[in-house]
Amino acid sequence: VLLTSTLEKEATHQIETSLRRTFHTHDLHITAFAPIVYEVFKNLYPHQEDFIVLDVSGSGTDMVMVKRGLLSAVVAIPLGTHELCSKVRAAGARTHIDSDALIPEPVNEEFEKACEEIQKGWIASLHAAFLRFSTKEALPRTIFLLADAEVRPYIKRILDERELKS
Repeated sequence: VLLTSTLEKEATHQIETSLRRTFHTHDLHITAFAPIVYEVFKNLYPHQEDFIVLDVSGSGTDMVMVKRGLLSAVVAIPLGTHELCSKVRAAGARTHIDSDALIPEPVNEEFEKACEEIQKGWIASLHAAFLRFSTKEALPRTIFLLADAEVRPYIKRILDERELKS
């Protein structure tokens, strides 16, 4: 399996130059999320050979699958907590992350419908990513969740949804 990500040589050079000037350092190595998270979890849990790391950030959701101790697959979903909250605001409610309900209680039927659609879209994206992983190999039983403390209960609840359990 070959996993790769590319960045234009000139863009890489400009980024490195800016970082060197800003932080007065010359020891820089540009890398990607998947190899770093793989190394970290492989070292933290050396006896865990099969797992998925689910990283839910404000800007997106990244999934990394490790099978038999090797980096097996990577999926990036362009939906994160900021996107979910902004869609809810667009549907007509203010939101902030302060409980296990990232999406607030419905204020009326129309808003409730909009919130359900937003959640369903994200769940569908997660479901598609898990399906993509499962077409190659059986899914691991262990999922490591990387997310801000405020959104973890919400994400755990979403992961327990029937659509994802199957």
